[in-house]
Amino acid sequence: MTGLTIASNWSKIYLTVKTHAGDADSASVIQVMESVTGVGDGLLRLNGATASAAAGGALAVSQAGGTVAITLTDETTLQLVAGYGLAYDVKEIRADGESYALTQGEWNHVETPTKAIS
Repeated sequence: MTGLTIASNWSKIYLTVKTHAGDADSASVIQVMESVTGVGDGLLRLNGATASAAAGGALAVSQAGGTVAITLTDETTLQLVAGYGLAYDVKEIRADGESYALTQGEWNHVETPTKAIS
């Protein structure tokens, strides 16, 4: 995602995808977090459950470039079911505890026909 205004005092950035925007974070289809400290980073939630491996997803944040890139492993992607019209946002938590939505919108996940990963 590009063109984001990320504060210089950001401490955490979350990408959250839900079936409905009002769903609890615990029901997230995907939730990935990146922090300045590096503690607790990675995939937090997958298909409404605690992710079995944080390494299943990652965010790469460039404050200066105004970008957030998401990476999901093949193993994680295979566990996702096709979904259209899902709600997503990218939220910034600042060092002072304030939170701001950097962007939000509609997320579509299309299943790929090829399931081979090696």
